[in-house]
Amino acid sequence: MDRALLIADVDDPHAAALRSKLAVDGFECFIWDTNRINNDLPLYVERDGSLFLSALDQEGEIRTIQGFTKRNPVILRRLPPPVQPKSPNLKAMEQSFTHFIQGVVLQLCAQSTMVSKFRSVFLCERKLFQLYAARQADLFILDTIIGNNAAAARMLNKGGADICFKPLKAESWISANGRSAVMPTRRIEVSQLEDASVRRFPGIFQQAIRKEAEVRAVISQERIIATRFHLQDDFPNNAEIDWRLIEANKLVRTMVNLPDKVTDGARRLLNILDLDFGVFDFCVSDNCWYFLEVNPFGNFLGMHPEADIEGVDLIAFCVKRRLECSAH
Repeated sequence: MDRALLIADVDDPHAAALRSKLAVDGFECFIWDTNRINNDLPLYVERDGSLFLSALDQEGEIRTIQGFTKRNPVILRRLPPPVQPKSPNLKAMEQSFTHFIQGVVLQLCAQSTMVSKFRSVFLCERKLFQLYAARQADLFILDTIIGNNAAAARMLNKGGADICFKPLKAESWISANGRSAVMPTRRIEVSQLEDASVRRFPGIFQQAIRKEAEVRAVISQERIIATRFHLQDDFPNNAEIDWRLIEANKLVRTMVNLPDKVTDGARRLLNILDLDFGVFDFCVSDNCWYFLEVNPFGNFLGMHPEADIEGVDLIAFCVKRRLECSAH
């Protein structure tokens, strides 16, 4: 039986869904949760590059696995840093583990078959580069300024247009009430651009538009699964709303097809970024589809009951196709 390794949080439902599918397809599937490598999932690398990696099997038991080859797919879902105890040298510990984990992943790239490649994921997660690549792929992009220059961002206010701000990376933190928090996409006033926090927190500034809907799509070179979602009529449809913060019962979800031009552009972008597949977000206004972002292994569950099943099948297909390509 071929072995597959998923790099993900052990309680991640997306990883669990893909693991179940790969098990049905005949793979012995392990999850490597990098949160836990300084706890119960230690690992080491010998001088010849051999990896001895502790991971969780289908039953949740810890096993040491080794001997990765091109027949072993490694699926990079998330690469979280390990949970660290508070200490005076916390920053040094975090940096050391970050370098160590990234080095191990590079070893896995060299020894196994990674879906998608670590370098491709690294490039894609840099939103500045991603948006530049999307322009090369002829996808429509909202008027955008990236950085921490208030004067430049103010240019988006032409004709009194609203401005949206979103972070370059979806960082999360623990708020004062002890709950996990994340900075959403939001509308900002022009006066807020003068706040010192803009200089301390570079991000993406875009001209706001009135959205008719958003579309999330799982796209590979062979298949597309897309869901359109819009707000119910009795709920305010403001351009600054981040759909992740809206109650699920306020969203109407339907399966849709993408326009040919959007499909072609998305697949060109996958080629530019060298991704096996991506989870794309678009917003639709006046029948124009604007590219928002692509995540190399974004959240695909909860799009639509039919899409959830097909999305897992699409990603599993990409894994098997990558294995076939590696064999040749």
